[in-house]
Amino acid sequence: MTAPTRRLLACAAAAATTLGLLTGCTGGSATADPTPVATASPAPSPTPTTAAPEAVAPQWTAAMDEVSPAGATAVLEYFFALYPYVAVTGDTAEWDRLSHPGCIFCASVSQRFGGKQSAVAPATPGLSQVSATELEPGVYFSIEASLTETHDDGTVTHSTVLAGVVREGNGWLIRAVQVDEVAAPDA
Repeated sequence: MTAPTRRLLACAAAAATTLGLLTGCTGGSATADPTPVATASPAPSPTPTTAAPEAVAPQWTAAMDEVSPAGATAVLEYFFALYPYVAVTGDTAEWDRLSHPGCIFCASVSQRFGGKQSAVAPATPGLSQVSATELEPGVYFSIEASLTETHDDGTVTHSTVLAGVVREGNGWLIRAVQVDEVAAPDA
């Protein structure tokens, strides 16, 4: 195992913890439904419910088929664009297809949101200042980037991302992801 691979694997555990800290947890209240009683009063009007935010899955592009640092970067950007879709819909099929079995970050997202729909839109992620290095020609790529997440309330968080993207057979897999929150950059 190469040193960059060991570094990515060691950092993957921290990424799973960071994801949990960044996304937080919500709990519900345990209130019992009242026992129905027949009365002559008019029926109450239905209580409005909060509709789930609209989620649109990102589209695969031809740039992601290129076996190069640019192709690996396009795949990582696509993977991060999938995050809000997965969080809102609970549909992890495409997320799981791109997740390497050893990717702790990938598995934690799939486990957290799989099969669960959310009425709360997650932050919208965007990668910038991307630097990709081809560690093993045509096979293993290391990508460093800045991640900006814009939340519904207007707040913005900034993080650094270190990811390993691998080419296996005719497809891409996200091997490892580490996300570390950083202070906002100076304006």
